[in-house]
Amino acid sequence: MKKNLLLLAGIVLAAGMLGACGSGGQTVETAEESSTVVQEENSAASSAEDGTDAGEVTTVTYWNADSGQKAFVEEIVEEFNSTVGKENNVQIELTHVESSNASQELAVALQNGVGPDIFKISDIGIDQGAEKGYIIPLTEVAGLEELIEKNPGSTAGYNTWQDKLYALQISKTVIGLAYNKDMFVEADIVDENGEAKPPATISEMVEDAKILTNASEQKFGFGFPLGWSGAVVDYYIAGPSQSVSGLIQGNYDYKTGLFDFSGLKAYAEAYLQMKEDGSLYPGAESLDNDSARARFAEGNIGMMMTAQWDCSVWNDQFPAKCDWGVAAIPVENEDTAYQQWADIGFSYVIGSKGIEEGREDAIALVFNYLYSDEMMVRRAESGIYIPVRADIVDQCDFSASPKGWNEYNEMAKISIDVSYLGKKIDLDGLDNYTTEFINNVWPENESVDEWAAKMTERYNSGAELYIENASEDVAGIMNARKDPNLDIRR
Repeated sequence: MKKNLLLLAGIVLAAGMLGACGSGGQTVETAEESSTVVQEENSAASSAEDGTDAGEVTTVTYWNADSGQKAFVEEIVEEFNSTVGKENNVQIELTHVESSNASQELAVALQNGVGPDIFKISDIGIDQGAEKGYIIPLTEVAGLEELIEKNPGSTAGYNTWQDKLYALQISKTVIGLAYNKDMFVEADIVDENGEAKPPATISEMVEDAKILTNASEQKFGFGFPLGWSGAVVDYYIAGPSQSVSGLIQGNYDYKTGLFDFSGLKAYAEAYLQMKEDGSLYPGAESLDNDSARARFAEGNIGMMMTAQWDCSVWNDQFPAKCDWGVAAIPVENEDTAYQQWADIGFSYVIGSKGIEEGREDAIALVFNYLYSDEMMVRRAESGIYIPVRADIVDQCDFSASPKGWNEYNEMAKISIDVSYLGKKIDLDGLDNYTTEFINNVWPENESVDEWAAKMTERYNSGAELYIENASEDVAGIMNARKDPNLDIRR
């Protein structure tokens, strides 16, 4: 959601969500001209061949932008098309959109009136989707009443806009440090039992990365996918910095209601040090997240930041050839560690086009299927996501869950979602903190301290500007976004 209005410092997870954020809406190519969409369609068979001899088949288009869920999504779509869909003359047409191009592809399709029926809103922003009429409130779709009642919860700017609900709260995103156990053991970075010992502090992380690096064997201590654009700053610096500084995502002081980017200093300087040490996987500037995860799976990277969706990536998409684990985010001082950053994840949204075309019943049928309790349990057990609802967790049997899944669930125990306390800002056309880091700090045109000071001033001014231009009600909400009594120490 990297638009003029940013929540906190630009993290909207999409959560999870895994598509790299970008600004769509400026391209003029048609969806048909775009060559970066990878499609796998489950086409509706003829009614005679299917045995569904009652009426015409209705197609519901579903764009999946979460590459880590590709195998699972294909499985459940095939099941729908051969069971529930077949019985109701409804078929899902599935399209996989490459995560690095998701925002552009979606913007082009929506602008040209050929957008999908069900898609990931974080690729364009819920505010833009709602204001331009691309999406429809779930409460206005007949047949979703029970689903909405079962999945309460709303956060302005995330799944609601102007008090209208567009997506369901369904999951929790957690982060951690993924590490290659084989490389640690080979380098003798082990505990008293000879087991791989991940770093507990940032200084240990930097030192371990140096020890793990063996350029002659194409093995490097850390993967820093700067080609993932602003998302790498969000997930590798801002998110982890909450554990170090106690500031929300390392840049927002929830006690005072002010931005303070000094909280990002420790992690920003750690990556610059690893760059100087030669510990980072080569070509960081062009290395995107999928490529970094693939190199980790091959055993060429010793450590990288991870979110729980990577579990399915290293079990299915890029099956790991190494033994790997997930550890808590390293901190500066183990005695003053704070709870790790977490975020609430949301369902996909429903496009207004399909409703206007009279396919409301079919779309509701598919949406209810995708987010039924049964599917939520299956997603959780399969290592797709950690459910928000405790009753869903209670129904899960994790005994046969994928490798690493239990470790991600352990991260949830030391994580907290406090993003709701963050303020919206209007940067008035100025670059956000992720762009400034990539363009100025990484090439060392600007020090970390200079960057942090400049962003602190810019974001606090941006918060004031947003409030000045907001309605009285919205301004009141923004001014109230602080909690002096909250304590997020572990």
